[in-house]
Amino acid sequence: MNEFLNKINEIISDYTKAIELDPKNAKAYNDRGGAYHDLKEYEKAIVDYTKAIELDPKFTNAYNNRGAAFFYLKEYEKAIKDYTKAIKLDPKFTNAYNNCAYAYLKTGTLGKAKEYLTTSEKLDSSNGWVYKNWAYYFALQNQETKALQNLQKAVELGYDDKEWLQTEPLLEKLSHTATFQKIVGSIQ
Repeated sequence: MNEFLNKINEIISDYTKAIELDPKNAKAYNDRGGAYHDLKEYEKAIVDYTKAIELDPKFTNAYNNRGAAFFYLKEYEKAIKDYTKAIKLDPKFTNAYNNCAYAYLKTGTLGKAKEYLTTSEKLDSSNGWVYKNWAYYFALQNQETKALQNLQKAVELGYDDKEWLQTEPLLEKLSHTATFQKIVGSIQ
């Protein structure tokens, strides 16, 4: 853990130096924001993502990243706004559709979540994160079989965050089933 923290702090220092050399470097602000994000310092990350957006208002990744920081702060409406802006700038930005769908799931807005998941799946049907979110969607509708089928597909496609699945409140109803345990247990 200390090695990770040292590496991230070194990255932050390097990006800070890059910003000092070129204060208009939007990518450096975005990337330093990503390092703060890795440290779970979401407020600092938002400051840097916002600066990146001010410098480059068409920086789709900065909008998506800031949306993720807002998401982790449970500011879902702000997250949705940023994800939507990223999609407007890049209508094929699969991750932004998927992230937006997840934020809608967290707010219980299932119709919008379904809309964004459908588009995300059409854009990239090999993205395991899409099916993880479909699992959440179906779990919220008490459709256990469909939820577990989508969770299985997510894992088959490479989704591998075992801890997230075990602690995600949207999957709480499924977490005690043998099938859920088997799927999660298959993650290396």
